[in-house]
Amino acid sequence: MHAVGRLRYALDRFWEELSDDDEFLSAGRPRRNRRLMTIVKRACRRIIGSDDIQLSMLIHLSEHSFWHGYCFLAGVTVQVMYFEDDDLGLITIADPTPSLHVDLIRFKLQRAADSGKPSLVIEQQPDQPL
Repeated sequence: MHAVGRLRYALDRFWEELSDDDEFLSAGRPRRNRRLMTIVKRACRRIIGSDDIQLSMLIHLSEHSFWHGYCFLAGVTVQVMYFEDDDLGLITIADPTPSLHVDLIRFKLQRAADSGKPSLVIEQQPDQPL
């Protein structure tokens, strides 16, 4: 399975199995994470040309070393998941137009050895709903 397929699979499992699970939902606490929001803004700036976030929420499940959340900007919905132990995250940027185009962005928060900046890899998603 290629990278985009694996990312779609993880996202599908999250929404199908965890997004309405009461135990999972009650395990997390709203928290701030400046580094995580910095990479979200960077991704948004590259994909839609804006990082002017109007509303955001990050939830941290410390027991599972997992973050998830969302934000809104310029009429676009952005979702984020980040696995601390693996230093691997996923950002989805959903186009609200009828095309239902979704950009999937993989990232690592740890600084890449050669650049000193967090790693950000944009995976272009075919124009189809998730």
